[in-house]
Amino acid sequence: METDTPVRETERILTDEEAAERAARKEAAREARRKKKQRKKRIKTALLIVLAVILVIVAAFAGFLLYLQKCGTEYDNITECVQSQPMDFTQRYTFSSADKTMSVKLDKNDLWWLLYQTGAIEKLEKMDTALAGKNIRLSGMGISTDNNALTANVELTCFGSVRIPLSANCGVSVDDTDITISVNSIKLGNGWGLPMGFVCGRFDIEPSALNVKISRSIHPFLNDLTQLTVADGCVVITMNATDKLFAEALANADQVKELSKFGIESPAIAAVVEAASGT
Repeated sequence: METDTPVRETERILTDEEAAERAARKEAAREARRKKKQRKKRIKTALLIVLAVILVIVAAFAGFLLYLQKCGTEYDNITECVQSQPMDFTQRYTFSSADKTMSVKLDKNDLWWLLYQTGAIEKLEKMDTALAGKNIRLSGMGISTDNNALTANVELTCFGSVRIPLSANCGVSVDDTDITISVNSIKLGNGWGLPMGFVCGRFDIEPSALNVKISRSIHPFLNDLTQLTVADGCVVITMNATDKLFAEALANADQVKELSKFGIESPAIAAVVEAASGT
């Protein structure tokens, strides 16, 4: 009995052109997969680089903020400074019989008192109110006369918690009517210099608005000053010790007592007092 057996089809033999075309297609597919892998690898590498840069920036910014929080200085209680007891007479005054001059030392409390008398404190309060609209508050102020330099320290608080300490190196000039305290330079933290124009522009403040004028008529001894310096942690005012000046001093019983007591410790002062009093 005969049965039908399936006839096996034989594979068609490819021509050279067809074989080459198939090989080319396979190679193109492999090249596409290779390029796709390379592209994914490049994207992954780029993302890692961007992420690393972002982390570095965040870390640097966080470190900078931490630096600012720790490099602030001690700020003054202005009310306590204004209401504090004045310096002792023997600490404040120095007399020279050689050139007939008298030097008066003004400490930090005296400077705050002078600023209060000139209305500069109200000026600072108005500045604080203006800055509040920018989420910035004037949270600390201080005066320093260390290292024979007059420095104003200010702390700004942004967004309620970020503290920005600034220090301004101040210069003092004197003319016939006023003593002018002007800002020469501004530093961020413990020494990063900032351009004056940038700081003033950032807070919409004219550079001239930072100057403070103290009228020489505010106190009698300011009318006779001949020199103003910063030394020994104080602002030192030097004036000619005229006969009129000593006559006014000697006319006050308390001044006579203090001058006499101080003169015992210093023959130079005793000579000035003797010459001024005509004894």
